[in-house]
Amino acid sequence: MLISLLMAAVWTVAAAPAAAVRLFAGERELANLPQPIFRAAKMMVPVEVAEYLGSSPVSRREGEARFTVDNRSVTVTAGSSSARIDDKTVALEEEAFQAEGTIYVPVRLFCEVLRVCDLSFEQQSGIIRLLPLTGKAGASELVPVSPPQLPIPVPATATITPQAIVPAPAAAQPAAAAPAVAAAPAAAVETAAGQQTAMAAVEVRRKAIVPRLLPPKVDKVRPTDVDPAMTVAASSISGEFIAGEAVTGAAISSEAISVAAMAGDVMRPDLAGNTTGSTTRDVAGDTAGGIIIDETFPERGVIRQRWEGEHGVYLVADAYDSAGSFVLELPGFPPEMINATFLAETKQIALDIAGFSIGEDWTPWPADHPLVSYIRLTAHQGVTRMLLELTQVSGYTLEAAGEGSRLYVHKTLSAYHFEEAAAGGLLSLALPADAPYEIKRLREPDRLVIDLPYTTLTAGAGTIEVTDGPLYTVRVSQFNAKVTRVVLDLKEGYAVEPFLLPGAEMQFLLHGEVQRIGMAHISPGSYSVFVTGEGRLRGQLMRLSQPDRLVLDISPARAGQLFAAEETDSGPIRRIEAGQYTPDTFRLTMELSGEVDYRLVELPEGGGLAVLFTPLSINGTRICIDAGHGGTDPGAIGRSIGLLEKDVNLDIALHLGEILSGAGAKVFLTRSSDITLDLHTRPYMMSGFDPDLMVSIHSNATGSAHNRASGTETWYASELHNSRQLAEAIQDELVKILGTADRGVKKDTSFAVLRYMSVPSVLVEVAFISHEEDEKHLADPYFRQKAAQGIYNGMVRFLRELKGQVVHLADPREVWDKLATAAEKLYLPIVEAAAQEIPVAAVQAGAFAISRAGPISQ
Repeated sequence: MLISLLMAAVWTVAAAPAAAVRLFAGERELANLPQPIFRAAKMMVPVEVAEYLGSSPVSRREGEARFTVDNRSVTVTAGSSSARIDDKTVALEEEAFQAEGTIYVPVRLFCEVLRVCDLSFEQQSGIIRLLPLTGKAGASELVPVSPPQLPIPVPATATITPQAIVPAPAAAQPAAAAPAVAAAPAAAVETAAGQQTAMAAVEVRRKAIVPRLLPPKVDKVRPTDVDPAMTVAASSISGEFIAGEAVTGAAISSEAISVAAMAGDVMRPDLAGNTTGSTTRDVAGDTAGGIIIDETFPERGVIRQRWEGEHGVYLVADAYDSAGSFVLELPGFPPEMINATFLAETKQIALDIAGFSIGEDWTPWPADHPLVSYIRLTAHQGVTRMLLELTQVSGYTLEAAGEGSRLYVHKTLSAYHFEEAAAGGLLSLALPADAPYEIKRLREPDRLVIDLPYTTLTAGAGTIEVTDGPLYTVRVSQFNAKVTRVVLDLKEGYAVEPFLLPGAEMQFLLHGEVQRIGMAHISPGSYSVFVTGEGRLRGQLMRLSQPDRLVLDISPARAGQLFAAEETDSGPIRRIEAGQYTPDTFRLTMELSGEVDYRLVELPEGGGLAVLFTPLSINGTRICIDAGHGGTDPGAIGRSIGLLEKDVNLDIALHLGEILSGAGAKVFLTRSSDITLDLHTRPYMMSGFDPDLMVSIHSNATGSAHNRASGTETWYASELHNSRQLAEAIQDELVKILGTADRGVKKDTSFAVLRYMSVPSVLVEVAFISHEEDEKHLADPYFRQKAAQGIYNGMVRFLRELKGQVVHLADPREVWDKLATAAEKLYLPIVEAAAQEIPVAAVQAGAFAISRAGPISQ
């Protein structure tokens, strides 16, 4: 229904010239694409819009365009009024056509047929905004990106220490847990209208309402992703919310914004000489423009105004911001003396105040708040009326505050987004990070509830279907006049905890919890370090140097215990340490005592993770590493931040050389510094080393700025020498560790560095330096370290398969059984921290010291 309303609004601009309309995907303007065109009152957009909504690169040939999105193959043909989606023919509301060097298709193809986006139209600015749905590319505005670090340092020799991975600052701890509440009643939004189900709230966490300095700057006003007028009926509003509409996900009706007379706690600034709720009358003051200006309290975040009425009676108003809500306090005038009304036609809240009379209208008082622009006093039908001029449609709540009243103009939730992850996910809400919230865990069925008080939902109620991880769905609706509710429906057997991330916007990270860490001797010559906990744990394993160690990063995850370091005197591990590395990543560090093969295994049924250590298979192997380009040949140059391909290639090659050397391989690099090498010289140099295999490292690029290609691909030149098998192993392991788009394994005999080699040889294109997001990744030292680890993992896998080796205990179920029955086990000691919350422990990448907050007994 919401999309239809917005689409109808968009069609009203059909008569406008194309130049008056700007097209956005999320917050990004698609200025590099041709302008939208209106044909027969239908908006047509370039087919390349699909790439900004999560599709594969669009391929066009002879009036036909093809792309893949959500595992569906889509074909559109110029001059046809239908599209082909997989094996089905789907009608288009207007036939596709060719213009401006591309193929235009109806925008409804993406919004209503493929359902990969929502649509909003901002009429004043002429912006048509496509809002990618959860899990789609293009929603990356909500995902923090590591800042680019340029230039990349280029070491002078092949023997280097990989750039340290510096942990992010320790995050603030989540709100303390409040006492458990037993037998809390079911919320109306949870069941059909008129029904309630008794269920236990086993945990409740509250975050206090903290005032902020008022007024904020105008440029801090958050733009709405969806025009509130499309979801809130424009009529005079008085009444209660209709629970049935919240259940069905309908737009907020005229009954949705109302007065809620209820008591509530609020932390507000203390005013010198004035107790909250006290009556203030007969106070002298100076008149200025019809308003008696008392004083402001900027250091306390409060603005106060006083008006003089008849018979020497004064009306005092204190205004301040509370986590995005506008709060107005009227001491001495309880709710019984105030009649509140919402005037939708003029976007005003009217407060008719009994017991205070004025003889004339007063000069407006500028509030300068993102929600309220002015407050004015006027006489209305024999009573004094206070009018709050709203900047947008929002709900409000009138409460008792001591002997007076407190009015909240609700902050608005204009957008919400959920990013899936196998171990949890990221819930982003367009609210200030310091906004109050309450989290409850409810049973039968299992779900987490996040209640947002003094919040009006303007983005429209909705349900996000989740395909991966611990959730079935994410549901957002207006629970009652005062509260917006977010419900996370949990899958059976999963346990996740929401953690509020630091930052300007409210983001909850759903994470697993690490409870136990141990080491076991599972078979002759084979050991395992294992991690268990609550929720599904996912990790990435990397090898670092100085000292030689493996690090297992588990994300998203938090420490359920505080672990002490442990020295070991047997097996391949010398020392084990663990702690919170970043707010969303738990790091396990294993210092190695010798050369060993290793592999990460995810245990079945959410059992945790295990790192397997087996006898070495790569020891003595002769490996050539070629860092593409260099010296006067910079290779491709990034379009976004100007990254040079030659620097990226060299840094990954040096990291890879260190990992291979640490595993006992004999390593030869064609270059270890920024030097120029002739393309045909490289294979001769490597042949002289007599290698067992070779890898050339590059960063991909496209010739056109319109080409949005991204991801990883691996090339080989010949079916001889098992080069294709090496390419497949490296490609698979790289994509697995980097999370990039898998562009597959490809054959090309034109690469000089490959065609002259007589051993297994591949050329790896790690990512596209010409793609904005890929370039940001390539500029991140952590990403480059992972790329080197992925190439190493592929080489080890290839050599094992080539030698016919069977990876010992490769089956997760077999590993699980061996761990359960192992006679020799060593558990990492748990540090007792009595009567205190578990602090965050930050594990430095280049050292083993764990810094802890608070008193810890060793």
